[in-house]
Amino acid sequence: IFTYAHEMVDSTTASTTGSTTTPTTNNSNGTNDNTSNTIDNKSNITSTTTTSQASVPPPTQPSAPSRPTSPAFFISSPRDLYNTLNEYIIGQDDAKKIFSVGVYNHSKRLQIKAESKQINKTSPNNEVTEIEKSNILIFGSTGSGKTLFAKTLAKILNVPFVLVDANSFTQAGYVGEDVDSILTKLYVESGCDIEKTERGIVFIDEIDKKRIGSMANSAARDIAGEGVQQALLKILEGTVLNISDKIGKKADRGEPIKMDTSNILFIAGGAFAGLENVVSERLNKKKFGFENQVFNDHFDSSSIQSHNSTLKKVEPRDLIQYGLIPEFVGRFSCCVPLTTLSEEELVKVLTEPKHALVKQYKKLFRSSNVDLNFTEDALHEIATKAIEMKTGARGLRSIMEQILLEPCFDLTQDFPLSKLVVTKNLVHKIEQHKFETIENQKTESEPVVCIEQL
Repeated sequence: IFTYAHEMVDSTTASTTGSTTTPTTNNSNGTNDNTSNTIDNKSNITSTTTTSQASVPPPTQPSAPSRPTSPAFFISSPRDLYNTLNEYIIGQDDAKKIFSVGVYNHSKRLQIKAESKQINKTSPNNEVTEIEKSNILIFGSTGSGKTLFAKTLAKILNVPFVLVDANSFTQAGYVGEDVDSILTKLYVESGCDIEKTERGIVFIDEIDKKRIGSMANSAARDIAGEGVQQALLKILEGTVLNISDKIGKKADRGEPIKMDTSNILFIAGGAFAGLENVVSERLNKKKFGFENQVFNDHFDSSSIQSHNSTLKKVEPRDLIQYGLIPEFVGRFSCCVPLTTLSEEELVKVLTEPKHALVKQYKKLFRSSNVDLNFTEDALHEIATKAIEMKTGARGLRSIMEQILLEPCFDLTQDFPLSKLVVTKNLVHKIEQHKFETIENQKTESEPVVCIEQL
């Protein structure tokens, strides 16, 4: 405001000074036309002041930094989505193809349905073929990439996406979370936009924990297993439910609004531990698990291949035998088995994806002026340890933490330029880590992103 007032005074003074230097003229009577000049000067001052007021913009308050928005991801073909998944996920080619086709068909189905509505408005008697959705059931051992599939899809898709855990669900009327809360979470994720919510994708994790347990054979009712599966049937198939338009306590909830779940794509996943035993019994093969001593003590490449080939032969009757009710299995038209990762694939998981563990730790050490490197033998030993732990890709981080615990303990903020090479002996704790000082060299530095910038 102070600067704005000074600009007004300066502009007015300049206009007045310029008008006083105007030469006088004589009128027809031979007298100076000072009166007319004075009037003209006043009018000039007034017009100049008005023009100055219009030209000077009013003071603006500093605006808050806008939050960056992620660009929309356009799926032109299933192959494009498949190539994008390859940047984050190693292996699982069959699963990535099924996911790519399923998500692409879901987007095309929504587009065709929107076009059909326009056709019905112009020609109501025209018959339009409706395309039903295809829900996806994904299963595989721990660390095979089920949750990573969900998180990756949430990054690259331009639709509301929500990941829920089935462990907290119980049948309606009992202590626990109702299955209707899935739609409430999706409604919040879409910004409380009902049209966006009805085009969303829901990933239900740990669905295998809701199989029919031992309580189903007793007099007690299985409210956490079979009851949850039955409650999910209508939502999976497609129905109209009432949800609240306000999220909060029951006393604060507003009027219920209707939501149609027929256009929501549901993806359910779980480890399904022991499912290979059910398949092997059906195929009259030797069991896996604790009854197979070779499979437990030495999980070699041949055992992994046999285990993966067995999971690829899973049929709906095997899932029913495992503990899912037939109505629930019938709601999922696509069954996607995730194979157990081999040693070579785990080495690629360590190095190749965008957010690979090796890249993360190299960046962490680089911030302390240390160039971190791994030998090829060390990477293979880390992958072998993960296979022995039977935790898949999830066990890689814990192994890396154990190996780099002592080197991280010695780091400081002003650490000299050095390099550290992780070898096979360092992985097995045979030798101690050694920092080699680098002279007249600089480590490759990356810009540090502040929290304010994020």
